Amino acid sequence: MLALGMGMAAPADGPANDPGFYMHRFEYDPPAGAQPRTVAVGGEFNNWSEIGIPMKPDGAGHFIADVKLAEGPHAYRFFVDGAWVNDTAEHSEADLEESNGIRGRNSAVFVGPDGRNLPKPLPGRITVEGLHHAPNSIRYFDPISASELRIAFGAQAGNLTGAAVHSSTGEKWRRDALYLSDTRAGIDLFAGVVVGRTPQLTYFFEVKSGATTGYYAGGQYYSRIDDARRHAWQGRVEPAFQTPDWAQHAVWYQIFPERFRNGDKSNDPANTAVWTSKWISSARGPGGGNQAAGAVAGANGAAGRGAANGGARLDRSRVSIEDPARLSPAVNFLMRGGMAARPRGPSLTGRSTGEQPCAISQRSSSSPPWPRPPPTRAHTGRRAPRPASRTCRACGPTPP
Repeated sequence: MLALGMGMAAPADGPANDPGFYMHRFEYDPPAGAQPRTVAVGGEFNNWSEIGIPMKPDGAGHFIADVKLAEGPHAYRFFVDGAWVNDTAEHSEADLEESNGIRGRNSAVFVGPDGRNLPKPLPGRITVEGLHHAPNSIRYFDPISASELRIAFGAQAGNLTGAAVHSSTGEKWRRDALYLSDTRAGIDLFAGVVVGRTPQLTYFFEVKSGATTGYYAGGQYYSRIDDARRHAWQGRVEPAFQTPDWAQHAVWYQIFPERFRNGDKSNDPANTAVWTSKWISSARGPGGGNQAAGAVAGANGAAGRGAANGGARLDRSRVSIEDPARLSPAVNFLMRGGMAARPRGPSLTGRSTGEQPCAISQRSSSSPPWPRPPPTRAHTGRRAPRPASRTCRACGPTPP
């Protein structure tokens, strides 16, 4: 953590070259008598890599690694000789630890400004040691467009009763109120939006505690507004990224194929059939119909009607088909209604005919067919007109 205040002891985390980042030293202390061969630290900051950040012995029985971390809380653990272990209570902050959803809790550390050790704030007195603003960090100075800026600063939690930002893009100054948006590690974050006409912006903050009003400019506290104006920060409202016009009003969809990976086979339900098995005959529903196969057809259909049409495919080596009774309503709908209402399309020979290939035919002619569900009523509540009999090479004649 980074201690706040002027003239205080050197902080445990030193600022990195990148604004808003700090160098934090992780230290692993092996249990008495243990001699680990390999030690690494992993967490949210490196996607829990087991080898990405190796730790080195310091010659005193510890393993250390200096890691650049963004301001804020971070969950982490140590990967020691092929197994994840937690840090000791001496280094991990218990009030920040959260469940990892597996077998316990992750260790946690807070990096950056920390006001939890400051004396309790007094009414009508501004705790100067708790004021913090990093003009080069997007947490505190974040252009969101060519004329709009999200701006923020930190103060000791519970100290301020009001806050505002004074800004100027020329000769005139304007005042915009700021509002409490977040509190963590003993620091209140006051934030708001500033609108400017030019990219160049001059600004400082107004802070209030009861009847006392002061100003925070250029990293210093002032009691007079004229002094704050002379020492105000200078910044440019230039967003790091401009969304292209063609994408501003688009609707984006994202699929997560890794959600289908069977990572823990110990919690598989009974009668689970993996993709590599003869699933066409091993996962039949209550009525004897292969509902699991139908569900797969529906899932692949929803992902783009299979590889035959260039759609996304599920990884057959890692996907399990569970008991049809446990299928989601969406998959059941795709299996029943989606499979029953087969659209017209080209035949397997490529000629445009009156045939209605089923989903399995559209995927590939080598895929095994499965029993088609009986005709169902449309969502209007009445049966659609009966078409003439048609033939699908994979499924055989389709009854009218």
